[in-house]
Amino acid sequence: MDDVIREWLRSQVAEKRLQQYPDEVDLIERHRESYEGFVQNLFREGHTHVGYGESHSVERLHASVVQLVPRLKESAGLSYVCLEIEAETQKDIDHFLKTGNDAALERVKEKEKEMLRKGYPIEGRVNGSYFDIIRAAKDSEVYVIAMDNHKKRNRDKFMASRVPTDGNTLIYVGEAHLIENRIPEHFRERTGIQMYRIWQVLSQSSENEITTWLDSIVEQSDTLKQGNGFGINLKKHNLHYIVDRHATAALYDIESEAKYFDGLLYHR
Repeated sequence: MDDVIREWLRSQVAEKRLQQYPDEVDLIERHRESYEGFVQNLFREGHTHVGYGESHSVERLHASVVQLVPRLKESAGLSYVCLEIEAETQKDIDHFLKTGNDAALERVKEKEKEMLRKGYPIEGRVNGSYFDIIRAAKDSEVYVIAMDNHKKRNRDKFMASRVPTDGNTLIYVGEAHLIENRIPEHFRERTGIQMYRIWQVLSQSSENEITTWLDSIVEQSDTLKQGNGFGINLKKHNLHYIVDRHATAALYDIESEAKYFDGLLYHR
């Protein structure tokens, strides 16, 4: 493609992405759900399996799940939390859940440190509050499942095989594992159950166009500035299109990331 044409296309996309739509603040104000209650509401509405996308390096997300687990146990009878850690650590996790023996949990952490030394980008999990999720689950009597196996050719299929079907389940994995034909699709093929997928957006965290757009929407609304953030059930209210208005991929007529998620949780 000629460089002049390519540059013109880029300028057109940039202009469209920054375009203001008067209806968006009102739409989000009307359809937002409370930050603290968004996931609970999904279970109350009948969803049994919720995929909660994470970024390994983002401590804010790990810390939010530490607080989310006991709330889900109390309000939605959460039975399981599935984590993207090596399945071979399950015996040590079980021992910790049963006895509270810190040495068992340290062995789980040591396996993750081994993965870090091999070059896997999980420093944020090793050094942050990620493993406090397991502590919170123990205190709340929620069973923890280690679902990963980096030795498997198809990790996503293996992880989907580890997800139980007999209770409300939170699947906390890297966001990329929730898109396209990955964990949710393998899980649906095995069980017939549709997993609800949550896309996490953190305010002022990057130059990502969706983050920038939502930050700008919040700045226009005193209502949206209140609290720790909000959830939007994109699937329930058919609102994917307002995200696609600002996604570069969609403006190029390429499927945007929003398509692969059913809801969005904005963290302030």
